[in-house]
Amino acid sequence: MLTQIINAKILTPQGWLKNGSIILRDRKILEVTNCDLAVIGADLIDAKGMYVVPGFIDMHVHGGGGRDFQEGTPEAFRTAVEAHAKHGTTSIFPTLSSSTVPMIEKAVKTCSQLMQDKDSPILGLHLEGHYLSPNKAGAQLPEWIKNPDPNEYIPIVEHSDCLTRWDAADATVPRRVSCQA
Repeated sequence: MLTQIINAKILTPQGWLKNGSIILRDRKILEVTNCDLAVIGADLIDAKGMYVVPGFIDMHVHGGGGRDFQEGTPEAFRTAVEAHAKHGTTSIFPTLSSSTVPMIEKAVKTCSQLMQDKDSPILGLHLEGHYLSPNKAGAQLPEWIKNPDPNEYIPIVEHSDCLTRWDAADATVPRRVSCQA
């Protein structure tokens, strides 16, 4: 299905394009142009001079729509992702606060599964702890904070195809570090 948005103020990497046009096929952008002549066969959407901007990429979000990614279930993930999509988020990195290894493993499994969905907005999983210095843990639950344990994290990293970021701060290290895949 071909769709064309006409009569829009479009934000591009080069700046604002006034009275521009966006041509899409199956929700994917084919072209952004300064010509707003209607394309034959396209469903037209008249933006009436409104702004069109790229979708938001949320790199740190714990949930939405009354659900938390910490739950680790497909239903919680889908509800939270849909809540953010309604407000312009087109790509998302679900984030878990410090949690237990079984909670992390459950979230990794769900995230990996949902990333396989056609046009999934989930780009990867962000783990915020649980390997943090107790005096640098911020709002994390103190009972789940501990020093890094290779016997725990190596199997998770080796068996995860969705893990993109894992924040850690050893109690002996004075600053917080971030490891990205």
